[in-house]
Amino acid sequence: MKLPSHKRFIADIESGEAKELKPQSRFRFACQCCGECCRRDVDILINPYDVFRLTRHLKITTTEFLSQYATEYLGPDSHMPLVVLKHTQAGHCVFLKGNRCSIWRDRPSVCRLYPLGKFVGSDGKLRFYLNPLPRFCRGRKKKKYRTLTQWLRSSGFWEYHHNKEWYEHLLMDLTRGELLKKLPKQVLWLIAKVLYDFDDALPRFEKALGQKIPDDWKGKSKFMDEVVRQFVDLLKRPETQGDSNSQENSRS
Repeated sequence: MKLPSHKRFIADIESGEAKELKPQSRFRFACQCCGECCRRDVDILINPYDVFRLTRHLKITTTEFLSQYATEYLGPDSHMPLVVLKHTQAGHCVFLKGNRCSIWRDRPSVCRLYPLGKFVGSDGKLRFYLNPLPRFCRGRKKKKYRTLTQWLRSSGFWEYHHNKEWYEHLLMDLTRGELLKKLPKQVLWLIAKVLYDFDDALPRFEKALGQKIPDDWKGKSKFMDEVVRQFVDLLKRPETQGDSNSQENSRS
């Protein structure tokens, strides 16, 4: 199932053609836990904090999680390493059991926010909108109204947002310009290793650098952010870019 273009909504809201939700804006929706939205072959994009919460919920390592439940790929336009949840052969979310989400307490950020969408406006502020609800969604038929403030609070959105805000800033910085498109794929996958398979990657850095990496998420994420940024800054140096290009040419 293809949802309406996120970019189109951003353009429409920025131009005033679509309605932006304000803190006290009311919208009609009440999830009926029917599972229909989890059966529609929708790609659920997940971030490092989602991976952290899900692996702790499932009591497995990030390596096991990525192998069993996720698919990694390079964004076709951005070339940024990204991760989505796998589907079953029937196109259902891999975590859908019957009509219920088996990881509801630790469900990904995208699922928590639904049916809302968000983006950072040209003014740098976080902005929200209501996605057009598809016909199959039973939540659209219930006459229950929520304000934006109520929905964000009850869904646990803010905890997830604050724990992945660094990642969103990193994405914006890395995808600005043409840098990622110039990097060899193995470099991009190394960035992915740090961001998503951190149970395996971080101990290696810990051993190489001789410093203890904190066990808490705040400490881990700060270290991950610094490692990726320092690595990319190193690659921006003219002499390093020349070495990368020559290595890439020698492999082709």
